[in-house]
Amino acid sequence: MGKDILLQDKKTGQFFSFSPFQVKQKVWENNRNIPKDLSENIKQKPNENCMWFEENWVEKSFLPKDYKEPISEIPSYDPAWITFLFEALVIISKNKDDFVVTLDEINSNLYDTRILSKFVTKLKNYDEKSQLDILVTFDGSIMLPIDENYNTTEKAVSKFNEIIGALFLGGILVKPIDLTKLQQGCIIENGGSNFSYIPSPNNDFRNKSSSITERIKALYPNHIQVEEFIEAYNFGINIINKVNFSPIFLALGYHYLNQGKIAESLSNLWIVMEQITDFLYQNKIDSSISKILKRALPKNINIKTKHDILHEIKIINEQSFQILKSNRTDRNNLLHDGIIPNRENVIKLWTTLLDLLEVAINIKLEKLQENSKMVLNRNLDRHVKDITPKKTNFEQWKIEMSELENEYKC
Repeated sequence: MGKDILLQDKKTGQFFSFSPFQVKQKVWENNRNIPKDLSENIKQKPNENCMWFEENWVEKSFLPKDYKEPISEIPSYDPAWITFLFEALVIISKNKDDFVVTLDEINSNLYDTRILSKFVTKLKNYDEKSQLDILVTFDGSIMLPIDENYNTTEKAVSKFNEIIGALFLGGILVKPIDLTKLQQGCIIENGGSNFSYIPSPNNDFRNKSSSITERIKALYPNHIQVEEFIEAYNFGINIINKVNFSPIFLALGYHYLNQGKIAESLSNLWIVMEQITDFLYQNKIDSSISKILKRALPKNINIKTKHDILHEIKIINEQSFQILKSNRTDRNNLLHDGIIPNRENVIKLWTTLLDLLEVAINIKLEKLQENSKMVLNRNLDRHVKDITPKKTNFEQWKIEMSELENEYKC
């Protein structure tokens, strides 16, 4: 095949390696990622005290004051933050039969996966400074531009979680992400699809490197219709723009509850409870009553007092009031004494929180109510079900204990 050939960018001194065939074809002439002015006359950098200047390496001491090394004329094309909303394989498409794979194709690993990375829709980006919308692929990856608006990992994660929060409010039970789920990539040349640089289970499906036990999922992929996906986002983002609260904590609280992490669930849900309580207190109390309260009460009153007042004027009903009271006690016990909250209380807090959010926004959260209840009930049965076998024998266990005890004595 022949040894690779090095060429050097005359502007920056950067090296590019090509096969003899690629050099013969002059592939750089039609590749947007490669400079066009390349030289076969290679000049190696003598040492770290040299910089590229006028097509040669020059000692820094001989360069003009404040000289800066030239950068490539080639831009970074469509650099992107990427995250996958779902585990593989969850498909976003117009029709269920857009991705159909046979068992023979799975066994041979010959099915076409190119469709997975194709763009299927976009979501409007409501950030005033951004002119680029969120792109969505067939396999549920979403993209943000790496630009001045999202120039740090922290900003990217925050924006992705806003999108996830909107989808969650719309009834698609997506999990918030952290830095471990953040990837970088780009739009491929000629467009239509994205590419992620970071290995992940989702990318394994794209690249056909999943094991056969993982590939079997392709027989029965979960499906979300594009229209349903867009509708959920628009519904949720409208709520986020209307009420000052943090849907990420709502989603985290719910998913922790599903995982049986009761303390984490209460901690996150209570953040949202305080935010919604403040909103109700500031916006749902009649103005005449509000004026009296402002004169009679100190400026900063605690959450208990706000609940008492909202209950007294019937914005919070008796049942919800008692649930809030129980969870407030559980939260204080968790905070001060490390006592794990009561599971049933936190489940009731979840439903109460959704009810009060509906009061705040004057909109029914029908899909979130329905979908969350279904999954929660299914997981709750698994958490609390007594799975002790009807007949047990732990004789070997006792033998192991005895042998370990004797070994320790020796």
